[in-house]
Amino acid sequence: MRISSRRIAIDTGVWVESILVNSEYYHLARTIRTLVEKGRIIALITPLTTTEVYYVSYRVYRRLGLSNEEAIRRAERFFELLYTSNNVEVIINSEVAKQAATIKLEYNLALSDCYLLAVSRILNVPALFRHVEREMEPIVSDLRREFNIYFLSDFS
Repeated sequence: MRISSRRIAIDTGVWVESILVNSEYYHLARTIRTLVEKGRIIALITPLTTTEVYYVSYRVYRRLGLSNEEAIRRAERFFELLYTSNNVEVIINSEVAKQAATIKLEYNLALSDCYLLAVSRILNVPALFRHVEREMEPIVSDLRREFNIYFLSDFS
C-alpha cells in the first residue's frame, strides 16, 4: 500500500509513535516524521493535534524515566516543532470546525479525530492514523469509504 500525496493530515498517534523507540510502528512513524522534516511531506494538523502531542509526549517521557522538568522541556520542544516547522501546517477555520462537528454527529469519534478527518475531507488529502482506534473498529469500512484514511498498521 502507498500514499500518493505530498500533503498528509497526520494524527497525534503517528507523531507520538515517532518517539517511542521500541514501539510497534516506530520505524514507520520515524520515517514519516523524517520525510516531514526534510520537506518531502507537508503535514497538516490541527491545534488539537498539537495539544495532544504535548501532553501525550510528556506522559511518554515520564514513563521513560525522565524527570518532570526534562519531560516538560522535551514535550514543549516537540509542540514548538509542530508550530514552527515550514513543513507542518496547523489548520483551523470555521469550515473545519463545522465539518468536524458533522463528523462527530455521524460517527461519534474522538473530537481530535473528527478535526483531522475534516481537514482531510476539505483539503482532499489523506489522513494518517497510528492504528484503528477502538471507536473506529465497528465502522472502519464506512470510514474507508467516506474518507481517504490510512493507518500505520496498513503498511506493516
